[in-house]
Amino acid sequence: MSLIECAECGHKISSTANRCVSCGWLVTVATPSTASKSRFLIAIFVGFIGIYGLASILTSKPKPKSPRMSVIQSEDQSAEVPIAVDEPVSPVGITSATVIYAHLQDVDGEVFREVVVAWKNTGTTTIRAVDAKIVCFDRGLAIEKNSYTIYACFDSDPGIRPGETKVTKAGEGFRLRAYSPADSVDVQITKVLEKSGM
Repeated sequence: MSLIECAECGHKISSTANRCVSCGWLVTVATPSTASKSRFLIAIFVGFIGIYGLASILTSKPKPKSPRMSVIQSEDQSAEVPIAVDEPVSPVGITSATVIYAHLQDVDGEVFREVVVAWKNTGTTTIRAVDAKIVCFDRGLAIEKNSYTIYACFDSDPGIRPGETKVTKAGEGFRLRAYSPADSVDVQITKVLEKSGM
């Protein structure tokens, strides 16, 4: 039997006592076998965490690069229009499209402004649908549409063949209210679907 110090009050008590006679603190003394079991379990836990972290790193996919920005002259030559130059979105690089230009235009007789997008099929297969993220800007303010179909065709339509360019027709573009403050637009292609049977 030896004397140990109470962890609560510091009074000397017997190592075989269950409680401190001074403050009533419940005495727990770790035996060597309990301490070695604790260290062993901690080592196993840390090992599993390390293996999980390494597996996560090895199986993670790289983040896509952000699009490069470019500036082009608008069709009426009155203003420069910022556009995003998109990288192909297809994982195999066969079905892909790139934005050539995008701008806002007023719609005659309507209370809307319309986003006009010109894009090109840069892949090797015919395209049946293209989705895009559209962000309209005005002095730091942004009006955002995360997923908008800028092109889609029926099965009976030929689709957009490799190398062909498509420009939004009047009345078919993404519309903003005319009082919207937007004066420029950024269009990023987010999804390209291949036309089957071509």
